[in-house]
This record gives sequence, C-alpha cells and structure tokens, in this order.
Amino acid sequence: MEARQLGLVGVIAVLLAIALGWCMAPERADDLAGAPSAQVAERAAAPRSGPIGTTPTPIPPPSRREVDRGAVPPLEPRTAEPMPEWDIDPSEVLSPDQEGIGTATLMRRERVVACWEDHRPPGATHLTLKFTITDAGEGAGAVDVEIPAMPTAGALRACLNDAYSDARFVSPGEVAQSVMLPVPLPP
Repeated sequence: MEARQLGLVGVIAVLLAIALGWCMAPERADDLAGAPSAQVAERAAAPRSGPIGTTPTPIPPPSRREVDRGAVPPLEPRTAEPMPEWDIDPSEVLSPDQEGIGTATLMRRERVVACWEDHRPPGATHLTLKFTITDAGEGAGAVDVEIPAMPTAGALRACLNDAYSDARFVSPGEVAQSVMLPVPLPP
C-alpha cells in the first residue's frame, strides 16, 4: 500500500515538473542559445504574444446600466398559509420514530404555534426540537421535548412538553429513542 502511495506522489511530482518547465520555457530556444543571461531573463519575463501578426485587443470594462428602481414592485409581507386538514385520529398510538413524532406535531400544530408565539426568545427565528421517547411501562412511551439551540428557554420548553403530554407512543423498549425535528412556524 505504501509503495502505491509513493508511486502516485512520484507521478504527480513528474507531471508538475513538466508543467512548470513548459510554462517557464522561452518561446524559441534557438533565439536564446548564445544570448547573455540578462537577455534570457528579459525575454523570459516579457509577455508572450498571440498568433504571429496579431495583437491582443483589450477587453472593455463592463458598462454600468441604470436600473429603474420604480419598475420593481415592492415585496409583500409573507403571511402564514393555513395548514391542510389531516385525517388523524388523536387517540392513535404512534411509533417512536420521525414519522410518529411528525404526526404528533401535525396533530398539535396549533398548540406548538401558540407556545412559540407566547414564549419565543428574542431574536429566535426557527425552532428545531429534540424528542426523546423513553419506556413508561406497560408498552407505552413517554415523550420529553428539548430545544437544543435554546437551552435557557425554560418557559417555551415547559409549554411544548405540556402540548405533547397527551401524545401516545409505543414504548421504544430499554433504549430511549431521540429524534431531531425542525418545526415549520409562521413568520
């Protein structure tokens, strides 16, 4: 394995040396054969021309267009669209995975939005929740809601835990299940 790596490094070094030699080579070697070293350096540093008989044409700078600001309509404030009605049975026992937690969130959307509006920390723009479902005995799971990005938002966390208190989950067994879920909220 080590020999392969050394071989690959060697090939890359040879290719780089060839490319560097090609870039640094003079235009015509026979013109520089008997020239003193100062002339060689001067010719090598001189810019190279294009095909014989042509001179490069400078590219004009881009022109600045005047933009009519009155032609662009102002942006309208975004409003929250109502959520579609979901045919979900509130007494349904949900699975302790992302699908089950997402379903529980849809069922409690109004409560989650109310918690966000009542207890949103200053400057907060989005909400990502961490749900941990543990075994509560008799095949049932207990849910705990955390806000990893806002550990000091105790009132919001308490409100969200209250909103999910009636959610029924299947027990995950001896090992707790944790799921992170971004919650879409109105602006």
